[in-house]
Amino acid sequence: MVMVSSVFSQFIGDEQPINYHVAKAGLDQLMRYYAFNMGEKIRFNGISTFTFLKDESKEFYLNNKPLIELYEDIVPLKRMGTTEDSANVIRFLCSSQASFVTGQSILIDGGLSLQWPESMARGLKKL
Repeated sequence: MVMVSSVFSQFIGDEQPINYHVAKAGLDQLMRYYAFNMGEKIRFNGISTFTFLKDESKEFYLNNKPLIELYEDIVPLKRMGTTEDSANVIRFLCSSQASFVTGQSILIDGGLSLQWPESMARGLKKL
């Protein structure tokens, strides 16, 4: 079982309301609970995604050059993720190759969460 959550289960984003943050954090904890209590029968894992190019939002992002350039500046992989990126991780977690992985939430953010926010802010402000 793979539960799809969001980076907002761990980080605060002004563009999402509190109920979204709480629901995603609850989903992550539910995944860990089931992984612990049902481990002999089924593996439970999760993914937490960052902003992705999806069919319904692709036009907005691709027509907003300053926003695309911002993501290229702050994401170590220098691009936004796609739904295929998520699907690939889900496929792995559901495969026998992940047979000893349970109770884990994998961040799919192109490495964005690796940088200390203060360092990122300084870089963006060129300080």
